[in-house]
Amino acid sequence: MAAMVLAALAFSWWRRWPEAVYCGLAVLALGTSTWYQGCPRTLLVLFPVWIALAGLDARRAWVRYLYLSVSAPLAAVIGLLFLSYQWAG
Repeated sequence: MAAMVLAALAFSWWRRWPEAVYCGLAVLALGTSTWYQGCPRTLLVLFPVWIALAGLDARRAWVRYLYLSVSAPLAAVIGLLFLSYQWAG
């Protein structure tokens, strides 16, 4: 949820209003819902975030290494949790 709020705020700061509205509506829909488990899944379909990340990576090479240094250990931990049957409740 924090990543989606951060994305909506970043798009607002950069005055990219269509992306900010799209991400902001997703934040509102999931933030006010009683079904909070769908947030990570919704982050996958927030394509403006991934397009902006690719554009930032094209301009600044260090973004690629920062993204890999955060996402690789996180993927390993989530994979280990899945393989140890701790992924469901």
